[in-house]
Amino acid sequence: MELKDRKDIDEKYKFDLTEYCKDEQDFYDKLEKFKSDIKKIPSYKGRLSDPDTLLEFEEFSDKLDVDGDVLMCYAMFLKDVDSSNISYQKMYTAIYQVMVEMQSLASFVDEELQTLGKDYLNKIIADPRFESRKLSYQMFIKNLSHVLNERESYLVSQMQNFSDFQSIFEVVLDNELKFDKVADSKGELHDLSVSLYSKYLRSDDRVLRENAYKAFSKGMSEHKLTLFSCMHNALKEADFLNKLQKYNGVLEKQLDGYEMSKDVFDKIIAKARENVGIRYRYQMAQAKGLGLEKMEPWDSIVAMSKSEQKVDFDSAVDIMRGAFKHLGKTYEDAFVRAISEKWCDIYPNRNKRSAIYCGGSHNRHPVLHFNWQDNADDMLTFAHEFGHAVQFLLTDKAQPICNSSLPFVVVEVPSLTSETVMFRYLYDSAQNDDEKLLYLQSMIQTFNANVNGGCMDAEHEYFMRKCIQEGKLLDIETASDKEFELHKFYSSLPAYDYSKYNWLSDGHIFVTYYNYMYSLSMIVAVHFAKGCYEGNEQVRQNFYKFMQTGYSKHPLENLKECGVDLLDDKLYNEAFEFFDKLVTEFETLVEKRQKWQK
Repeated sequence: MELKDRKDIDEKYKFDLTEYCKDEQDFYDKLEKFKSDIKKIPSYKGRLSDPDTLLEFEEFSDKLDVDGDVLMCYAMFLKDVDSSNISYQKMYTAIYQVMVEMQSLASFVDEELQTLGKDYLNKIIADPRFESRKLSYQMFIKNLSHVLNERESYLVSQMQNFSDFQSIFEVVLDNELKFDKVADSKGELHDLSVSLYSKYLRSDDRVLRENAYKAFSKGMSEHKLTLFSCMHNALKEADFLNKLQKYNGVLEKQLDGYEMSKDVFDKIIAKARENVGIRYRYQMAQAKGLGLEKMEPWDSIVAMSKSEQKVDFDSAVDIMRGAFKHLGKTYEDAFVRAISEKWCDIYPNRNKRSAIYCGGSHNRHPVLHFNWQDNADDMLTFAHEFGHAVQFLLTDKAQPICNSSLPFVVVEVPSLTSETVMFRYLYDSAQNDDEKLLYLQSMIQTFNANVNGGCMDAEHEYFMRKCIQEGKLLDIETASDKEFELHKFYSSLPAYDYSKYNWLSDGHIFVTYYNYMYSLSMIVAVHFAKGCYEGNEQVRQNFYKFMQTGYSKHPLENLKECGVDLLDDKLYNEAFEFFDKLVTEFETLVEKRQKWQK
């Protein structure tokens, strides 16, 4: 499959960013004004002891955050759809540097507030004008012992000028990393890229699957030192900042920031380990359904169904509209807007970033970045990212900018809820058992990736961060051996030495405990999706309430008010019962098909 150049993609499948900037000139005009505005920040230094001035500064900072974010998003979106475009790279670099400068100019704030003391800060919390900022000030007081002084804050902000290891990683992975062409069973050769890799692993052609897997493994092995160096440096940077702020480990810092308990972290991993046998059953059923004596890693996501899998974006729109009805009018209306207002960049092209995501800025429409492959899974992926989009819209409407996003640790709840509802709709709308098998397998793989895979990756990340924290050796071989060890527990599929570096393709490591966050969110999403799809209006209202709350409450508190207790075994039992039911139905359909074939 040949990738098209960006210019050859139909305009109807490209996003419209004019709500962010009209064009490149408009970007630079806004950038100049933004650069001028941030120079006013130092004028507030030494004046925050006056509540009126503090409020003025907070509101001014909010405006700067939005203005900067709009420019950052615009440049990032363009850079991501064509990383070879030098103009896009320059725009991104320009706004990135100014954002770093803004943080540097504001490096006095935390130390000044710390000096003003708890009595003053409690006075601010009691002031009705600061009501929307109450939680952030409470957290600031709680973490006074971790506050950096002005000099330290300045130096930390300046580090960003030379420590953007994630961007280097992404350029290597999406642009510079080259793979051998892969042959199918007919001897025809195909280009391989990170974005095309999963497409080949879903192919009915086992020769193509195996060759793609081995070529991908070869490419990862050849670039392992560069990719691991980016990850290793990012991990060391996080450990340095952690020690500078006097936290006892990166995990403690992450959970403390959200008022989350390590008991929740440990509980999810324990539950995943207790129920890993369900995954083994699924892999055994896969082998049986494929007629294989031995399942290989390149067989893990191939479709069991023989139904036609080609679903182009235009054909998928009406199907997805039907599913979103189960999530209420807000979803339906937002979906109509997403299509008509061109929020989405749909198809892959050369030099387009392989990641699929939803991003956006306050009071601008969300933007959905895709690499649509014309298969059924794309509808589930769209539903996932569209869940983020709806959450952005809801919090923008309900919350001020300071609270307009969900706490990061639960940010995937809306997306995974939407994806699970989409699965239920597709499964119930299936015309025959073969179609049911198609959607059933997709949902099983989603649960597997987010819960089992997420917990495995969280354990791996914890190991690597602990090594660095304690000054132990962490090189590419140590890290890869640990990943191998975890793979052997969480999966019954064989692991080969030549593929031991494939984990390096997962850039989620650059965001602290990102994969753990997916595990937690999947557990919660099962609960919300079940209620929404089955018409439980109370659960649906709770789901909307959860999304609208943003960061005005701690996640544990917010979820509990919405009927979800993260420390209650019932929540985890409900999720793994759902998983068990999926696998049981999968086993039944595989058995049924084999009897029919006989």
